[in-house]
Amino acid sequence: MISTYPPFRLIILLMGIGLLGCRAAAPTLAPLTEPNRHAGCYIEDTAGAIIANLSEEDEAGRPIGLFHLEGRDLRLPGQETDDPELQVFANERYRIEVRSTFVEEEPGTCLEYFRFAVVLITDGRSYDYTYPGFCGC
Repeated sequence: MISTYPPFRLIILLMGIGLLGCRAAAPTLAPLTEPNRHAGCYIEDTAGAIIANLSEEDEAGRPIGLFHLEGRDLRLPGQETDDPELQVFANERYRIEVRSTFVEEEPGTCLEYFRFAVVLITDGRSYDYTYPGFCGC
């Protein structure tokens, strides 16, 4: 008898869609339009394109991270943290947490390769990614 009540069917259908994981696609970092390559740290995608520049500064010398989200390059201000191994960049919509793990040093150069663990937080959800990258002079 309850199953023939139309609003009840709609509620069950909506609950089923939510439980099946029919949600918006997870946000991803895309290659930067202008990565501003200079001495610093960069995160790459698996094809070697730069998807984040962690070494920019604003006019006052505060850290800025460049990330490509929403179809454009965004400048996210760096945030203070108590953890020296954690870099945080955030604005009103996004919070990006970056931890790096040293992989290897390129002999005869100042290049160091890292594995970056990136947590992208937006709209109350967090998305975990792992990317290669490098730092150099």
